Amino acid sequence: MPIRHIGAAALLLGALGAATAQAASPQATSEGNSDMKTSSAATAAAPLRTLGEYTDPHGIRRLYLLVSPNLSDAQIMTLAQAVHAKEKNAWLWLLDSDEKAAQMMEALPRTAQGDMAGYPGAWVQAHTVAHSQQELLPKGAGKRWALYKGPYTGTLLGELP
Repeated sequence: MPIRHIGAAALLLGALGAATAQAASPQATSEGNSDMKTSSAATAAAPLRTLGEYTDPHGIRRLYLLVSPNLSDAQIMTLAQAVHAKEKNAWLWLLDSDEKAAQMMEALPRTAQGDMAGYPGAWVQAHTVAHSQQELLPKGAGKRWALYKGPYTGTLLGELP
């Protein structure tokens, strides 16, 4: 698969106060990989690599990214805002492990048909740092992109521009 670079590299590096970016060895995932290494006062390294991308039968495009497991909520928000600025139509899934990413990406097309066999659901729940989704607002107030902590919608981290 071709290497896919996230266009927000410069934004991420600036936003998180990073000085370096480096590529890592590719791994077998759905869409290829892009690696960035960033640093700030709060975390020594916050890697970002594309684990894969999947568009479901309803046209919802999901972008799965590997991030450091030690990011603060503010760093998660900054990271998501930078990626969202370049990936406006993607629902972001920020994961802190790539251990079962290939298995997850392989199973996603089947899950859209209701077949959960092979989908590492417990792993996804345990390693989802945050995710975004587009939401309809009540009373015809339009739509928003929201970023939630973890795999559920219980803790809103903020809105994405």
